[in-house]
Amino acid sequence: MNHITQLARQLRKRQTLSEAILWRELRAKRLKGYRFVRQQPIIYGTGERNKPLFYILDFYNNLKKIGIELDGGIHNDRVEYDQKIDLILKNMGIEIIRFKNEELDDLKKVKEQILYHLEKVK
Repeated sequence: MNHITQLARQLRKRQTLSEAILWRELRAKRLKGYRFVRQQPIIYGTGERNKPLFYILDFYNNLKKIGIELDGGIHNDRVEYDQKIDLILKNMGIEIIRFKNEELDDLKKVKEQILYHLEKVK
């Protein structure tokens, strides 16, 4: 098993509370039949020594090419990095929707926003 897949599996096992809350709503096609996976690695290039450059999305719908990221406090110090990743993924045809963990307090609104993005994409 390669190290990227192993890392994604470890992240699935150690999901945050916010990830667990949203996963409960997305898993098993619970959101209007849309299928999501957790901790999906996306390889976007190669770096030194031909090592793959990758990013692991919190949630991903492959059919619509939409990734969902839940931003905890650590993301306050990573704004530029997150913007760079969002641009790289956008250039690959993947739309990223970001939510701050606190936004999950209004889960209905979060699900409505996700559905809006899913249904606007052809």
